[in-house]
Amino acid sequence: MLFEIKLEKLSYDVTEKKVTRIYKGVGDELNVGEILFDLEGGKANIPVKSEFNGTIESISVEVGQVVKIGDILAAVNGEKAEAESSIKAAGYYGYFGL
Repeated sequence: MLFEIKLEKLSYDVTEKKVTRIYKGVGDELNVGEILFDLEGGKANIPVKSEFNGTIESISVEVGQVVKIGDILAAVNGEKAEAESSIKAAGYYGYFGL
């Protein structure tokens, strides 16, 4: 199944983040918990960790690009993890994923 990874709301006052690093490429295998991107904005740097096992079908962002809430970061062909999002579990207000 194809899943889109989107930028979800991180906190009440953060509406965008800048992509500072991309760790994986199209066609790469991806496992739950692996870091896909690093984002920065405001006072925090956030690693975007995968909630999926599968293959990266597309990456929709570039390093240096500013992304807004709801923007698609990547698409993964695979299956969604059962566990709660690693970012949500880390105490952030939102999460990345579908």
